[in-house]
Amino acid sequence: MVTIFSESNVLEEILYQAMTEGFITDDTVAIDATHFEAKDQALPKEEKPKTEPKKRGRKSKEEREQWLIEKAEREANLPIFEKKIEN
Repeated sequence: MVTIFSESNVLEEILYQAMTEGFITDDTVAIDATHFEAKDQALPKEEKPKTEPKKRGRKSKEEREQWLIEKAEREANLPIFEKKIEN
């Protein structure tokens, strides 16, 4: 089968037809015989915005009180199956 394709110009005709119909652009063409999709160019990288580093050390009294209130609210809103057995 491979020799038949290599001796004929069927692949060239199919490639030319696909290029004229707009399925393949002529700037980059990669032909691969494996079952994997060929990738000849790397995808552009997405730049992630840099986040500010977390504050180290102990929280202030106001932050700790606010955190405890939020924690109590979250625990109160948990479904019965996610609550601790002690409760």
